[in-house]
Amino acid sequence: MIPMRRLLTAFMAGLLLLPAAPALGRSWAPLPPREGWALGDPPQVSAPSWIVYDATADWVIASFEANTPRSPASTTKMMTALVAWDHLEMDELVTVSQTAADVGEAEVGLIPGEQIPAGDLFTAMLVRSANDAAMAVAEHVGGSIDGFARMMNEKAGEMGLTSSHFVNPHGLDDPGHYSSAADLLAIERALLSIPELAAIVRSLSFDFPIAPDGTERGGDATNHLLTRYEGAIGVKTGFTFEAGLVLAAAAERGDRLLMAVVMGSEGEGGHFVDAIALLNYGFSNARILPVIQGLGYTVGDGTIDPVMAAARIEAMAWLATAGVLIPPPPTPAPQPIVVERGPKEVPGWPEAIGWAERYWTWLVGER
Repeated sequence: MIPMRRLLTAFMAGLLLLPAAPALGRSWAPLPPREGWALGDPPQVSAPSWIVYDATADWVIASFEANTPRSPASTTKMMTALVAWDHLEMDELVTVSQTAADVGEAEVGLIPGEQIPAGDLFTAMLVRSANDAAMAVAEHVGGSIDGFARMMNEKAGEMGLTSSHFVNPHGLDDPGHYSSAADLLAIERALLSIPELAAIVRSLSFDFPIAPDGTERGGDATNHLLTRYEGAIGVKTGFTFEAGLVLAAAAERGDRLLMAVVMGSEGEGGHFVDAIALLNYGFSNARILPVIQGLGYTVGDGTIDPVMAAARIEAMAWLATAGVLIPPPPTPAPQPIVVERGPKEVPGWPEAIGWAERYWTWLVGER
């Protein structure tokens, strides 16, 4: 009779000649990410409140103080655009009031009494962050700034935003005007779901109707991420002394769309620096392995170790059925990054590998 130990060893040696998943008689579809998975420490950023999100997988990759209300500065204009979009046609003419023309800070140079197509005002407030354009749109849609603010808050309620309250359409500081990184992310997602608005926020520059006095108007985008980050597609910057630097960002690479919101960043271009760090973290660390197959494991000299291979295949199968996401190893060398889903009794990748290796070593008697 052949000893059981030799049978098991022969079985595992044969197993290594086949792709891992078919050898186990299984193939796994993409494993959806879950809240609570750990990806290793996120980057250090200056923003005291932030969130990074995988829109393709509907997965909050990581966040910090994301529900804390803070001054949103000009990222407010994303909500202004969403509310106005429900009530305006892009070619509808908007008459500029004295109040809108006099609002101050970032402006496109509107003249009281002139009429501007709504589409041009959308572009000015989203690309150049023009406060006068936001005011003109708000007064036209809401009848007054207070009326439009009520519409903004009603929209926030409809969207399920829990940490936002708006009192103006431009984002200049006010004690009653606040939002959170999580809420701004929801607003950003809604804006990008509207193709016309999504096209506006990825613009590098814009033209604007010449003023009644002949002054040329227009300018470059305030969102420098569009030229500094591969795949960037928008969306909105903000700054006040109270808010600090704020940015709602988005980038596409391959078949993935990631979004990030940073609030209160510090230093020159700090919001761009922080957003880049968080997006890099998401693209590099938070990756999904669609199918577990074709795995091979070697020891130090390059030879296949059947015990190690069987152990890791066992652990892969067990982790997959437990609903744990396994990121593909980065190039050139693997990193000890673990992505794990609760409950707490589900061990992490090192514990699972260790358990499986001990189990197979004991089973074949090669301690």
